[in-house]
Amino acid sequence: MIEEILDWRPYDYVTDRTIVETPAGPVRFVHTIEFEPTTDGTMIRFRFAPPNDAAGRAIAADIADDYGDALRSAVPALIEQLKTHSTS
Repeated sequence: MIEEILDWRPYDYVTDRTIVETPAGPVRFVHTIEFEPTTDGTMIRFRFAPPNDAAGRAIAADIADDYGDALRSAVPALIEQLKTHSTS
């Protein structure tokens, strides 16, 4: 996976272009991770723009569930990092 940061506003959001290698070929898409303060923590939202071409959209549809699972599995580590940095 290759990620290129396109826009970043610390504590609010980060937007990047991601290239994911798949057996069907690479798929490129843009996604934004938004951080919204709440009364008891932070809500994290992942927003994805579909690939620009039909082949990329087809590959993205094929990997969507696995990619979503990978993102969800990374959230606990992200939360721990945020906790560590918020107390230092």
